[in-house]
Amino acid sequence: MDDYLARQYERFRRMPLSAPPTPWRHVATHGVGGLASVGFGEGGELLLVESTDGCGVFDCASGARVARDREHNASWEDTVRLRCAGIGPLAGQVVRMAGLHGGGLPTFTVDGWDLEVVCPDWPAAEIILCGPSNDLWQPDRAAGCAKVCHVEDLRACGFSDSGRSFAVAEGSHTLYLFHRP
Repeated sequence: MDDYLARQYERFRRMPLSAPPTPWRHVATHGVGGLASVGFGEGGELLLVESTDGCGVFDCASGARVARDREHNASWEDTVRLRCAGIGPLAGQVVRMAGLHGGGLPTFTVDGWDLEVVCPDWPAAEIILCGPSNDLWQPDRAAGCAKVCHVEDLRACGFSDSGRSFAVAEGSHTLYLFHRP
């Protein structure tokens, strides 16, 4: 590993876990046994979570679980096209999913927020939220970046379509929800 990368990785390791920068807030952490994949419904703050125990819908603005269906139905999720049929308030929608079978969620918002996933000690990952004028990779411009999660096994992370919420799914067990007004 070259000196530049080694210095950057050491800087990321030393960053303390902290609250997200204003106006963001951590709204909830949920245990989700068998978490497989997550995806945001179109145009809103609702997150569909598929697990070995069925599907759930979480409102990222409040952090509350708003729907749950424990009857796991293999036809819900298409693990090749990475889509899942919505339930509850997402019924009738087909939601793009990211997680165990691949895929990804947006890591940038239209107004310049950025989620950086860095892995100086892979497979563990640091999830770092950077403001619109910040750049994690340039120390003199990284002051507005905050390490919001350290996860041992990243399943998925990213923003909603609106850019007002983001989720971090850790392994097969934990869901972190963040929101801004």
